[in-house]
Amino acid sequence: DRKSGVYKPKLTLIKRGEMIILKIEFSAPKLLFGNNLDEIEENNFDEMITKLQSVVKEMGVLLWTHEIEKAKVIGFHPSKNIILTNGYTSSFVIRELSKINLSQKMDLTRVGFRNNGEEIQIYSNRHSVVFYDKINDLTKPAKRAMDKDQTAQQGDLLELIKTAKRKLEVLRFEIRLSHSDKMMEILEKVGFTDTPLFKSIFKKELCQKIVRLYWENLFGSNLFLFNAH
Repeated sequence: DRKSGVYKPKLTLIKRGEMIILKIEFSAPKLLFGNNLDEIEENNFDEMITKLQSVVKEMGVLLWTHEIEKAKVIGFHPSKNIILTNGYTSSFVIRELSKINLSQKMDLTRVGFRNNGEEIQIYSNRHSVVFYDKINDLTKPAKRAMDKDQTAQQGDLLELIKTAKRKLEVLRFEIRLSHSDKMMEILEKVGFTDTPLFKSIFKKELCQKIVRLYWENLFGSNLFLFNAH
């Protein structure tokens, strides 16, 4: 919510017969930090639950802690911000990735390039993978940005980076599992066979396994030489 400067989840009520289901869509790091450049950790879980309860209460919805912890997950976006060093830039990395034939891998049938090659999106109807220059994306209007839900805090963060005159290069690697059937398929591939509840999904190791699975399937047979941490 740019006008108020406060990030708010998207709440949707779905009626199925006599049952009413509340669907909540939100970015965990944006909810807690106001940006998704800072990465969230498992030890932030309790604080995030409290924050979510507070924000949705202001929107007229009361939720118990156990209701959030045991909420069924129908889609999520594992991701990683890769800080590039030794003179490498996000645009260089994206150009190198674009040389690889990425279509027809992992049921990802289409490849799109946006903003003069600054972003790659590999996608199908069931899931997608995006790579983009995270810092540069903060400067774009919503219509052109890969992150459509920019916050006022992210704008402040960009100004802080500019003021410090830091040349920060961050490559954003994001996997969008927005369809529950594909999400379950990927979870099973990394050994997760439990019911996907919010508390059980909110695990660093699980997200790392998914990120690694996609990376290895897309680029495992190609040498990709740059130093990052």
